[in-house]
Amino acid sequence: MGSCCMEIVKPLDKIRTVVKNISLLGVVLVFFFLGMRFILRLAGAEESNIFTVTIYAVAAALKVPFLGIFPNLRLYEDASIDFVSLFSIFGYWATFAVIYVAFEIVTRTFIRLRNIDNNYSQMERG
Repeated sequence: MGSCCMEIVKPLDKIRTVVKNISLLGVVLVFFFLGMRFILRLAGAEESNIFTVTIYAVAAALKVPFLGIFPNLRLYEDASIDFVSLFSIFGYWATFAVIYVAFEIVTRTFIRLRNIDNNYSQMERG
């Protein structure tokens, strides 16, 4: 019984590590694009530049769930404080945090069950 559980959990450890690394990469990319959009909007960056266009395009897709919550505060000409980008960063951070904690709870439960099963198997043998 113990070896069956070990065979299931060893791949689970590897999957856990891969999922955590991919999730971290996703968080970094989301924060990068939304943070860069906030900085570029604050500085009034030229919107015809290819870098600015790329950042705005990616960040626009990420901001969709949060559009209309807050208006932007216009500072001067092209510069503004992009409150939607800031709120999007917070919203994605909270979402990723909840998913990460739920994932940790589930995987730690499996690992704890593996350890209990191993201890039980050792007691039966010894």
